Amino acid sequence: MSYKEIQRSRLLQKLQSPRHDKDACGTFGIGLTRGGMRHKASKIFGQIFSFDYMGNSEFEGGVIGRTLQAVYDEKNKLAASSLTIPVRMRDSWSGEIKEGDAVFYIIQTRKLQGAGHVEGFLRGILDGVAHTAEPMDLMRALFPKHDEKKTLGWLELDNGYFIFVDHKAFVDTAKLFGVGHAIAEPARDIPTVPAPKVTGAAPAVPKVA
Repeated sequence: MSYKEIQRSRLLQKLQSPRHDKDACGTFGIGLTRGGMRHKASKIFGQIFSFDYMGNSEFEGGVIGRTLQAVYDEKNKLAASSLTIPVRMRDSWSGEIKEGDAVFYIIQTRKLQGAGHVEGFLRGILDGVAHTAEPMDLMRALFPKHDEKKTLGWLELDNGYFIFVDHKAFVDTAKLFGVGHAIAEPARDIPTVPAPKVTGAAPAVPKVA
């Protein structure tokens, strides 16, 4: 991946709830151990989310570690933001219609933010005109069932940015990369307690890959 030119977003690595086993950071298929991450970095990320196995060699070979290192190297150029998009989706299994305001929390470079790339990508996905190498499973992420593994967000591997639907994972990741402030969680039908404002010193990941 490169920050020199903005690439079409194809590779969206799914981020799920933390696991509590020997593969706490996730399963990566063939290739480098821990997706190319150092052991210390994998333990830190594993406390926030786990990496889902995508079943595609494009997500293997250490690309996750390289992407995270590239994001960290650009930490002084990162920005945190939120985006609310009204959605109306049909469950492909049950046919049930789900609708509401989808809130996406984004960590990206200011270059990507200025270009409107991530917003355009998300709107394209929701409108069915943009496609990814493997399904993002947006329906399950936005309207999860109690018996499913929870998808917290995605790490985009083509340009290097995060999209979250889970506010806590967003805040914890923003703090990890030293992004200046937290985005408050919007009011919901079910009251929630806003996460604390992100403060603190430099990121806790000295080197990823």
